[in-house]
Amino acid sequence: MRTDSPHIPRFRLLLGLLQGAALYALYQSHDLKVWPATEPLWFAPLLMLSVLLPLLGGSAWGRLSGLAWGQWVAVALGVVAALAVYDLWRMGPVPQGRSPTVFPSFNAWAFISAGLFMAQALVLSAAQDGRRVASYTTYFDQAWKLGIQLLFSLFFVGALWLMLWLGAALFGLIGLRFLRALLSELWFNLPVSAMAMAWALHLTDVKPDIVRGIRGLLLVLLSWILPVVTVLTAGFLASLPFTGLEPLWATRQATSVLLVTAASLVVLINTAFQNGERAEQVNRAVRFCARLACCLLLPLVGLAVYALSLRVAQHGWSADRVIAAACQVVALGYALGYAWAAVSRANGWLAPIAWVNVRVSWWILVTLLALFTPLLDPSRIGVNDQLQRLREGRIRADQLDFRYLRFESGRFGDQAVRALAKGELAGVPAAEAAAAARGAQAALAWKSRYDMPERRTTDLTLDAAGLRRNVKAVWPQGASLPDSFLAASWNTPGRMARFSADVPSCLTQRDTACEAVLLQMDDDLAQEVLILQRLPSARVVLFDQDAQQVWQLVGTLPAHLVTCEAHVERLREGRFEVVPARLRELRLGDVPVSVRDDGGWLNQPPTPLPPGCR
Repeated sequence: MRTDSPHIPRFRLLLGLLQGAALYALYQSHDLKVWPATEPLWFAPLLMLSVLLPLLGGSAWGRLSGLAWGQWVAVALGVVAALAVYDLWRMGPVPQGRSPTVFPSFNAWAFISAGLFMAQALVLSAAQDGRRVASYTTYFDQAWKLGIQLLFSLFFVGALWLMLWLGAALFGLIGLRFLRALLSELWFNLPVSAMAMAWALHLTDVKPDIVRGIRGLLLVLLSWILPVVTVLTAGFLASLPFTGLEPLWATRQATSVLLVTAASLVVLINTAFQNGERAEQVNRAVRFCARLACCLLLPLVGLAVYALSLRVAQHGWSADRVIAAACQVVALGYALGYAWAAVSRANGWLAPIAWVNVRVSWWILVTLLALFTPLLDPSRIGVNDQLQRLREGRIRADQLDFRYLRFESGRFGDQAVRALAKGELAGVPAAEAAAAARGAQAALAWKSRYDMPERRTTDLTLDAAGLRRNVKAVWPQGASLPDSFLAASWNTPGRMARFSADVPSCLTQRDTACEAVLLQMDDDLAQEVLILQRLPSARVVLFDQDAQQVWQLVGTLPAHLVTCEAHVERLREGRFEVVPARLRELRLGDVPVSVRDDGGWLNQPPTPLPPGCR
């Protein structure tokens, strides 16, 4: 079918009008609390279909034959509806007293939209070439064309509304408020927005040369960002042998940052590679950086895999970690394929990238489908792993994350909490079953994920033996923590309210390591305790006794101190001095380190670092 046929814009505008009407009808049902809003398993798929299907159908109309268009829309309708229903079902029953959840989750919107975009590009490419597997040039053209169409269509809709509100302001200057009132009505602005989106998609579809020109300019500009990101990534990887991995793990964001960096490199490499037919037109510096970036992907993704494996080994699987693992599998496919392309002697510059991109695209679609079905449901896997760790004795009942089970893992977590509360979960050791039941019964009484004070002050409180196990070393060598410090309870409600966020987790949670340094910061000859904790979050905290001989948190030092091995060694060996000042201060060699004792950073110069410290 020809995209310049006169009936094509009419049909696309009709789809936009129907889309706006459907969205308004759904809004009204939700506002009035009538069907389908009263039936979440109906409302969620209808909402998702009303948003996504007209865009997909309008874009494909005129590009596919009538039969092929109907088949593709029917398949998309069935898949989206099924995934939306399952997404609502897995959220679980609604807690008593709360309104029913009728909207799909953020992950469902994001991943299903991305999957439809990729599938649309694959289908339209196959239709254009007249075969199931199109040429890479066609895939490249279709994918970038669709992306630019969506981007500029959204810009068009935004510009239209800006002008409409400007017109309302003009009429308001002469006392006419009708346009402002009209623009505030959903029955008007939803259809107008949908029709504007449909018209913008049509205009960008029938002017391919304009889209191609914009795409070319955008790709050239982005390709020159590739050398910057490549140099930064290479510098980061080259620094690791000198800094070690501990500062990286201390951020607790290593996996996500590494994966985002890898994804950025993949996108930028493709802006330089494009369809693989213009290698001679690419600047030599960009070509060199693209080849180097292909090699950097593998160690970058390898670090992300290692970071996630450490978290899983320490805390087990959760929904977020399952999604991260799925992203890592995809990233590993790109990393291996691009490394092969970098060293391959195939005809053409980085020629294997074309083969890799197509295969990984299909793999991404399969992975997305698996994540939103029972096959690889992240919540199901996370809950089952937590329970299996309990059964095998790798964690105790008081280490179960009931907040995660109760509020963050949907139906599967809710079922697990209820089974634990009734003592019906098979395989749980008898010694832990009673504690698990108490924790689960308390969790069922929580009305929100923040309703956890009882659990924090009872189940997690460490005794002296547990605290002694957590503190792996006490300096100077041969010293030991005061018995009164070991007997203190840092979970007491309201205690040290100003510094509650700074209390090291090794004083409140089991199986968390730290070190202690005994020193004297005052003239009262009493010993004070400096706690150094690296993981799961960096903490350097000073404790002292008040007039009643009760241990209190009296200040903190910069957290990056604990990541600098030179400073830590000085503290261990006692090579520091206490400097009398308005603020308590340590001097490590020539470097002064001030204690923060007012609950916030004071207006003072940052602590300088010696060479080799971060």
